Amino acid sequence: MAIDEQDFHEFYQAWNNSVYSFCRLFLGADEPAELATQQAFVEYVRERDPLVTDKLPRKLMRNAVSEALKLEREEPRFPETEELEDLLPLLRPTDRAVFILRMTLDLSPIETASILQLPVETVNESWLKASLYLRDVWLKKK
Repeated sequence: MAIDEQDFHEFYQAWNNSVYSFCRLFLGADEPAELATQQAFVEYVRERDPLVTDKLPRKLMRNAVSEALKLEREEPRFPETEELEDLLPLLRPTDRAVFILRMTLDLSPIETASILQLPVETVNESWLKASLYLRDVWLKKK
């Protein structure tokens, strides 16, 4: 069954910014973020999931997380700036994904756990660890 072009356009318009924002913050650069975003949408369409526009599809964000992890830089560098975006690569990938999903997409712990396929307790621990670590790094740079 073919995908309706108008339906896909509306779906893409509804979720592109959320998916790209996650990928950009996770990867720290435009080019890999664009690639991960595109691949997340391609995989979503391949899996023939419904093109919903009323609520962020968990599977689409799962695809974005998966693609971002594939393109992640090997070794993070300690940044020279105090910008949050520059500090994020210092976090472990799971903690970074949790922090970004909760911070940028304003997702609940339950929604974040569902996307990452983790227990809610793990999401809450990752959120706390990431928040405290970033705060400590930021304070040390002051």
